[in-house]
Amino acid sequence: FFFDSSFRPVPLEQHFLGVKGKPGSPQSRTNLDNAAFDKVAELVKAGHQCMVFVHARKDTVKTAQMLREKAIEEGILDLIDPAAAEDTNGKLQGFKRDLGASRNREMKDLANSGFGIHHAGMLRSDRNISERMFEANVTKVGLPEDVIWICSHRPQGSWNRTPHRSSAVLQL
Repeated sequence: FFFDSSFRPVPLEQHFLGVKGKPGSPQSRTNLDNAAFDKVAELVKAGHQCMVFVHARKDTVKTAQMLREKAIEEGILDLIDPAAAEDTNGKLQGFKRDLGASRNREMKDLANSGFGIHHAGMLRSDRNISERMFEANVTKVGLPEDVIWICSHRPQGSWNRTPHRSSAVLQL
């Protein structure tokens, strides 16, 4: 089995960052959140969409909310918010009907700020909405496009403390 960038419509760019702190500690979480936000902010300022992976479904919403709060604090939410940009505001209005039909409150709330969420616990119809909004460039932070950022608050397979396998990362 061989998997390289020729299988992807958009080539991947990889960034490996480490953070200080004992795994699972509040300090480690804060450091990881800050590193994730700094990288997302850098990419969005450069005009890229990006994807943030987390290891648990419940962390998907928490991480998106944290990123939105930090974007508000730093005054850069207008770079992400689809209502703030003329080219995406009209597209957002086109998705209002789909969002209105969804019962996923978190997805609706975050989508209005330019953040998409996507995990296996969501209804297929909600995942489709999230995918289409990202494809239409309505959401800036969500599913993959130019960049994938992997945000892990614990090692993969925490039961045996195995690290991320590079082959698994490259296949995302």
